[in-house]
Amino acid sequence: MKQWTIFTLSILILSSLAIAAEDLKSDVIGVAVEFTVKDTGEVTLDSQPELVEGYPDHKLQPEDGFNAKVLSVKGEEIYSFNFSVEFWFYDNPTILTEKPVLIIFPYYRNVQEAKIYDKEDKLVLTVDLSGYTTCNENAVCNIDIGENEELCPSDCKTGEAEAMEAEQAAAEETVSGELVEGAGEKPVSSLWLIVLLVVILIAIIIGLVRTKKKD
Repeated sequence: MKQWTIFTLSILILSSLAIAAEDLKSDVIGVAVEFTVKDTGEVTLDSQPELVEGYPDHKLQPEDGFNAKVLSVKGEEIYSFNFSVEFWFYDNPTILTEKPVLIIFPYYRNVQEAKIYDKEDKLVLTVDLSGYTTCNENAVCNIDIGENEELCPSDCKTGEAEAMEAEQAAAEETVSGELVEGAGEKPVSSLWLIVLLVVILIAIIIGLVRTKKKD
């Protein structure tokens, strides 16, 4: 009975994680990663990953081959699929020494990185995707990175992002108003300095006039 309870709880936890991951998954945007695999086993990233329209369904996957894992900001695996890397063409028996590979997988708003494993399950490439993270799952609604209740429901409660944006706009308007109001005001010390210079100048002129009269 105890084992059955533990098993049931495990299924519920995994199901909740899967549902949470799907909530952060985009249905129309994918992430494209290009890299080169050499026959020596070396793998190099060809260009920076980029967001693209759509992605394959990955329903047809080879049982053996390379594997791509997509990890969240919490280090949890949110997507995984296998893909093949062959050093020959179907219509040409020429053996290649290296093979360019392009993989595209769904975009998740809490994405952190992708890891590529070879046929021996050895990690051969890690791709940083943190630049595309719009939901950091830190229990704080960070509107500065685009979080709101739709894009990041785990961090933002309903209406929280709008309230924070309104507060930020009000604060910026207050600061701007204070700067404009203070721009026309002259410091008191500067005004007294001008008066003092004028008095000194008048005194010098009077002294020169008196000197000339005596001469």
